[in-house]
Amino acid sequence: MKVLLVSPLIQECNYTGEYFARWPQLGIIYIASTLEKAHHTVNIIERKLIAGDSYPCGNKIDIVDSVFLKAVKDFNPDMIGITATTPVIMDAYHTAKIIKKSMPEIKIIIGGRHATSLPESTLTECQQIDMVCIGEGELTLLDLADGKPIESIEGIAYRKNGGDITRNPMRKLSKNIDEIPPPAWHLLNRDFYFRSTLSIMRGDYMRSATMFTARGCPYNCTFCQSPELLDIYNKNYIRFHSVERVIDEIKYLVNIFGVNGISFSDDLFSLKRQRVFEICQRIIDEGLNKTIKFMVNMRADRVDREMLLILKEAGCIHVVYGCESGSEDTLRRMNKQLDLKKSVEAICLTKSIGLTCEANIVIGTPGETPADFLKTINFLKKARPDRIFVSKFYPIPGTQFYKNLVERGIIKISQNWDELNTLYVETDNFTFANMTAEKFLKLRNKANREIVLWTNYMYVVRKNFNKDIKLAITQLIKMGIYISFYYLPLSVQVRIKKFADMINFNLRYSFRK
Repeated sequence: MKVLLVSPLIQECNYTGEYFARWPQLGIIYIASTLEKAHHTVNIIERKLIAGDSYPCGNKIDIVDSVFLKAVKDFNPDMIGITATTPVIMDAYHTAKIIKKSMPEIKIIIGGRHATSLPESTLTECQQIDMVCIGEGELTLLDLADGKPIESIEGIAYRKNGGDITRNPMRKLSKNIDEIPPPAWHLLNRDFYFRSTLSIMRGDYMRSATMFTARGCPYNCTFCQSPELLDIYNKNYIRFHSVERVIDEIKYLVNIFGVNGISFSDDLFSLKRQRVFEICQRIIDEGLNKTIKFMVNMRADRVDREMLLILKEAGCIHVVYGCESGSEDTLRRMNKQLDLKKSVEAICLTKSIGLTCEANIVIGTPGETPADFLKTINFLKKARPDRIFVSKFYPIPGTQFYKNLVERGIIKISQNWDELNTLYVETDNFTFANMTAEKFLKLRNKANREIVLWTNYMYVVRKNFNKDIKLAITQLIKMGIYISFYYLPLSVQVRIKKFADMINFNLRYSFRK
């Protein structure tokens, strides 16, 4: 069978930044490799690569659709799979509609985190979607491609005889994820993904790639979807690739695509302490530490000096800690189960060993007060991470925060996703936190100008000064401009942002037509 896998456009939320990030869709290339191993023919179309680096507003979306449909017709698939997180769900619906209008006979299945959390409403909201894949998609898509009867395929929801929505039993997961073939990297745009970039290695300019060594996380943070996956699979979602498989994938990326940087994208690389030592020792024994540098995601309470030392010896250059907040009260609401002192200690220890580190922070969560926000700013000033990633709270379906907001009537499931996306990602005059929008903006500006911006820009300057002095000087100029911007009155900031959006073609678009 010929199967087309589609990655939709992200709507709103800083399209340009998402485009240049060059993060590959690992989920669909795992599915692609599984299908190819079974001798199915697979192609991947990413709508953002058709759109290019300017936002597809106005009639440009029509051009994107035209080029996209021609590519679909040229491939002539028997089945189409669309991946969808919440920030792309409206374009996923739009894509299904234009495909069905032109080629009504093609079966369309949608998967990903959004569809997994809301399978029934996904089918209800978009009648052109035939099926929803719930959970991991490799074996489900394989069953569909193999032509198995739909009633016998586990892990899907669909309309029975075009009417009522039916959910089949959940699929049992393969305990040995080494049985899943390595991602089909060869199906990605090589020129786009395998070129030097700042984004993947968090400000270190190099030819980089991302990869998983494990799946799942055992923690139950209220802003994260991982707890839902644990529930779906009866706590059996956490699985690990063998050390041999990890080393083979590293070698493949180095030898075939020439990467010299790898971002291990596991939720928690240090979940099994001994495994960290085994992977690092094999990297050293194979001499790969002389070829690649890598970065990992860790928890501050699951790290120690001995672990950091072997990570550094193996080629690790950067550690990302999910600190999330500098307020104990906020951390409790997040169910983070993390002592704030551990975050400060881990950051200081990491820096003392000679590794750079990053603190992930979430602002604007339900219940957060101005005092909580100020504690986060003070925490960052005290801990002094080398880089700070701050994200505005996004209530993702499937998370406990989202469920609570729905129960309180603050979010309505029937609300248009394009409107919701604008509400809690782009709009500056709204926050879920326990403060006015104006107060939230003032505190965000304070954080940006006092700690976040200069920390991040100076990090890039230091990392790349000897590699690319032009890039370093550009970053210094940007730092001055952006820090100055956050000293301006809020009304002036809003006008400048609107003007910048206009000249960069980053205008809001909607697929509600």
